[in-house]
Amino acid sequence: MKIPLGVDKTTSKIVLINDLTEEQRGLKSNCICPECKSDLVAKMGDKTIWHFAHYKGTESRNCQETALHLLGKYVLSKLDSIKLPPYTIGCKNQKDILNRSYVMDDVSIFDEESLIIISSEQEKTLGDIRGDVFSKVQYIDNNFFINFEINVWHKVDEDKLEKIRKLNISTVEIDLAHLLNENQVDFDIVKAEVQKAINQRIIFLANDITEPFRTELKEKLDKKVQAKNNQITRWIKETEEKLTSNGVTLPAYLFSLEYFASDEIQKVIDSKLGVAPKIEKKVQVIEFKHVHYNRFEMLCSLGNKSKELVVLADISELPTSKRYKNSAPSYLIFNENFLNSSNNNIVFEWGQNEVALNYQKKYNSIVKSELKKIKAKKLEKIHKYLDQVEQILESEIMPISPNILQIKKQANCFYKELSQKGYSVERLKSVVEGYIDYQQIFGCEPKYWQLIVFRDLHWVDNDTIDVEFLSKRLSFFGVVIVEPYKQLLFNSKLMKVNNVKFPFTAPYALLREYLEHLVALGLLKKGKGARYQKQFIYGKSYRL
Repeated sequence: MKIPLGVDKTTSKIVLINDLTEEQRGLKSNCICPECKSDLVAKMGDKTIWHFAHYKGTESRNCQETALHLLGKYVLSKLDSIKLPPYTIGCKNQKDILNRSYVMDDVSIFDEESLIIISSEQEKTLGDIRGDVFSKVQYIDNNFFINFEINVWHKVDEDKLEKIRKLNISTVEIDLAHLLNENQVDFDIVKAEVQKAINQRIIFLANDITEPFRTELKEKLDKKVQAKNNQITRWIKETEEKLTSNGVTLPAYLFSLEYFASDEIQKVIDSKLGVAPKIEKKVQVIEFKHVHYNRFEMLCSLGNKSKELVVLADISELPTSKRYKNSAPSYLIFNENFLNSSNNNIVFEWGQNEVALNYQKKYNSIVKSELKKIKAKKLEKIHKYLDQVEQILESEIMPISPNILQIKKQANCFYKELSQKGYSVERLKSVVEGYIDYQQIFGCEPKYWQLIVFRDLHWVDNDTIDVEFLSKRLSFFGVVIVEPYKQLLFNSKLMKVNNVKFPFTAPYALLREYLEHLVALGLLKKGKGARYQKQFIYGKSYRL
């Protein structure tokens, strides 16, 4: 940046290069550098930008910064008006007697009219800071002071900002640092930059500027909240008159029961608790009043007694923790929309009811206790069956299926059929694997059910087979898991939860092992998913 001004040696006043005459060229300008105090030469050629240059030596960056800072202050002090960027002013929200919040839309200032500058003073001492340009201004019939800070080498820091706040001085910072990179800078250029909103930053506005607007907003909000409070008060009075005249039918309480009670457990509940309490009944209302925030009180007549019942407004904007904070053991709730409705047929619903809560607590406790007993009995039976399985395995006396004669007869019949269809004795022996189901969970020797499976694979029309279908087919022929294996399988979920391991191979796993055995013999081929592809004649072809 070429230096646009100097300081007169005699008067110490600012001298702009554009204000010099032809006779003041060169050293005749009688100016020195405002930073280093060196003599300046006024360069005022026809082909060059008019500027000051150091007579001896080279000007530094500090010389340019000081010159620009002085020019910025000088320009500001000469302005008659200035346009500032919009500034938003708001006011604190207010709450009505139900604790619902209300707020007014913020108001924006400085976005339409310019500030008229009445007077300006440079380097004004303000407490323990020095303002660059301190101006008295007028805005919409209000007079106040604004301190302008010119940013060339550093912005207003936090320390200075804190001092400005304590002194309650309205301050606007104007950033001209970017002009240091420009070749030509003069009064008009700086004036234009000073007026640009992009270069302006409102750092702080004192109360004398903002308070009138905040006061106006607060007054409007006061009226709005007062109108809401009047509406609520009127609604309470009307509702009380209606309730005391007609009474109210309390809503039925929906019990929240944690556990499902079987018929057996229900008998225990009935013997200990009796019938569930009936909450729904019509009561006479003596008084209905507002207590605090969203809390109301309804004094009811119950026979020869009177009872206070807490009523809460369910205000959606309040967090749940505050809606029902410090609520009574029994309380009703109603939706806040009733407050704004012309229909004051208020509808209550239970938040909670002490009688019902006590019943629910005892009910859930009984069911939990009974379920625990039932579980203990089941575990006892499981261990009993486990002992039986252990005894079976130790004694090697395997359980016998009640369908054993049917199973043997069917297996022998199928063996003959397979032989007649062309299977050799050796081949039929190979399709039997005694190790699979050595515990005989089907209550028969493995060869019997395996022959039934092998022949059935030929008989059915499906070209593939899976374990689930195979299990159903075995059941059809009377081949099912026998006691005590059956009881353990029936309680498999309970065993899993209690980390009790099966002492035998589950039926699905056995059938899968057998199908894999047939795969090894080349009679089946593993297909997609859990299915196996047949590699022999089956279905109608086999039957013919």
